[in-house]
Amino acid sequence: MGTKNKKDKKKKKKQRALSLSERLESSEHATIATTNGPETNESPLVGVEVNRTPVAADLSVFGNGLENTQILEAETRSPALTCEQVQTDEPVSTAPTVEFVVSSRHLTLSSHYFKKPLSELWATTLVHSEDGRRQLQAKDWDADALLILMQIFHARTQDIPRMVDLEQLAKIAVLVDYYACYDTVKFFADLWIDRLQERLPSQCNRKLVLLLFVSVVFRRDDLFQAVTKTAIVESKGPLPTLELPVLQSLIGLSAYHRLSVRLLTLADQIDRRRQDAIVDILGTLDKLGFDLLRGSTGCDFDCSSALFGALAKNMAKHNLMDPVPCAPFLGYGITALEKAVNGFQSPRWQHFIYSQLSSGSCELSSMCTNLLKKGLEQVKKGLTLSEVGLLRP
Repeated sequence: MGTKNKKDKKKKKKQRALSLSERLESSEHATIATTNGPETNESPLVGVEVNRTPVAADLSVFGNGLENTQILEAETRSPALTCEQVQTDEPVSTAPTVEFVVSSRHLTLSSHYFKKPLSELWATTLVHSEDGRRQLQAKDWDADALLILMQIFHARTQDIPRMVDLEQLAKIAVLVDYYACYDTVKFFADLWIDRLQERLPSQCNRKLVLLLFVSVVFRRDDLFQAVTKTAIVESKGPLPTLELPVLQSLIGLSAYHRLSVRLLTLADQIDRRRQDAIVDILGTLDKLGFDLLRGSTGCDFDCSSALFGALAKNMAKHNLMDPVPCAPFLGYGITALEKAVNGFQSPRWQHFIYSQLSSGSCELSSMCTNLLKKGLEQVKKGLTLSEVGLLRP
């Protein structure tokens, strides 16, 4: 009897061990959650680790600092997108790690960037963590912006915010441009841009640069035209916020080399439009002076003489002659010049017309304004994405 009980116990232990082994073996193949429901036999899940650097917040134009990111192969659990913080063991950094567990299949479907590193050929060369997951290295990303992007990739629409501020939108734009996933994010990008609470700045400031960057990445031609119009007419030199050091902190070092040429070229095109407009303004004033000197403009000799002298004095007052400003016209803005011209003082005089005493009917500021109107209207339309070669297919 005792021998039989011992055999039964051994048999039950063997069954329990076999059951545990089967469960562990079956867990090696994760189920992928798709928009159509769970599917099997697909690529393993992938996770993302973001190392936050506390001191980096002081370096970032965005305000929340830059992060280092690792993409890891998923562990054997539910494919739900998660975010958790883990302390790193490396002595060189005390920054905590934020881990996102995501699907490699969703990454490759949402972004061309991930297709090559997550393909079967490259998968064997990826770094593996201790738990056997694959890893991809990235850095300088904002964890909150990356989480929103991953939620879009995985169609977790209930978790995606319907409104973000300009700072967060610019951070997301950095990721969208780097991972080439514009088509995937377009719906939410349009929603966020249309619901922005910030009004369009009337001066060249940091907010204007962020809007410029967002309009380029998300291909919003209406926003791009409005922003470039302000940049052209209000700036008094090259956009200072697109200079090299600030640009690096704006977009992060990882994306810097990818974006720097494009944005610096755009800044140059904006400044070139400003300079061309100033050349037209100065040329128009010079032509008016020449016409007054020859007597082809003005009612008579007295009129043209008075207006010629007034024009010269007004231009000298606003540093527009002797010496004549030259490119790159640093310190000269279109709006400021237009305001100065509209405020040109006109002389008052009396002369005889048909033997009657009459006040002069020619007014200097009105003449200048009418001559400049057509050219300034074109400048105030701003630039289009296709015009500067940024409207990509």
